[in-house]
Amino acid sequence: MNAEEWKYWQNMHVVKVWQACSLAFDLNPEWTVDECRLTDSEEDAYNKFSTQLKSNLTKRKHFSEPISEDTVRLDEFAAWCLHIGQVIPQELAALANKEQVETNSNQLAQVTSGRNQQIIPPGKMPRTTIGKLVIKAAWEIECCSGKHATVSQIISKLHEWESNEPEIVENIPHGVKWQTKKGIVKSFGVDACAKALETWHASRG
Repeated sequence: MNAEEWKYWQNMHVVKVWQACSLAFDLNPEWTVDECRLTDSEEDAYNKFSTQLKSNLTKRKHFSEPISEDTVRLDEFAAWCLHIGQVIPQELAALANKEQVETNSNQLAQVTSGRNQQIIPPGKMPRTTIGKLVIKAAWEIECCSGKHATVSQIISKLHEWESNEPEIVENIPHGVKWQTKKGIVKSFGVDACAKALETWHASRG
């Protein structure tokens, strides 16, 4: 979608559920099927996302009572997308309900021990130490910015933590070296980080 198209939809307070889904995929709801030109995998992702949204519309912690059937507030929808880690256009993310984003920030469960703070994110945590650090970094970034964390942001965060996290042995280009509980040093890069993020987002629901 271009800037003019987004300007129109950004001024809409309430939209149809199917229109919200289209916007999440950077598709103008006014486009024809031929104009959308979705690949098979994109269409499958769209249908799964639509089903997920409909199953969550009754959760009042995310969505208000609908004004009319099959509608959703666009600001609440954008905030929910960020909450579940759905990749959405920045024009839509900018509409996220600030109160909802702040609620996500308040969900940071912090356990203070001396100078260290442990942030407990939602969803299923990986079993490996480096996986846990990745999700911890992702959730911290998301709560501070209101947007899902990118792989490069997470790697940068891991680099910052090298001196404070004993499991991170060394910073390397596009990743880190980390030590397992058995003392084995392994490399962790962008591909492994992306996979860990994908698995975590899927577990958040």
